[in-house]
Amino acid sequence: MRGRSGRASKLERLAERVAGWRAKHGGRGVRWPDELWAGAVAAARVEGVAKVAEALGVARDRVAARMARREAMSTSDGARPSAFVEMDPSSLCSAARTVLRFEDDGRKFEIELGDGDALDLVALARSFWSGG
Repeated sequence: MRGRSGRASKLERLAERVAGWRAKHGGRGVRWPDELWAGAVAAARVEGVAKVAEALGVARDRVAARMARREAMSTSDGARPSAFVEMDPSSLCSAARTVLRFEDDGRKFEIELGDGDALDLVALARSFWSGG
């Protein structure tokens, strides 16, 4: 599985680390440290669960469960998950009345737009969330 340059891929290097860890700590069935699981999850995001599970010699459901756990931890620690929402600006003002509402940590901002009103939504949102 080595690339054209003869160098091992990240997954191969991770598999070698896992094999070395198993050899040192008692083989299969011994609990892996978080560092190895973090590597497995990162690799699975790129390579896929099945490929990583096979390369590391673990069950697919264990890799999938670790991925789900890491995803849940990253969104439940109070941080906002990053997301992009695309909106068609013409749909904001197509009705006779459009209300935009921003809320964050007890602060609220609401603006009502009439038919044909226009605004810079991105600048408005930045201003609100930057505390400006």
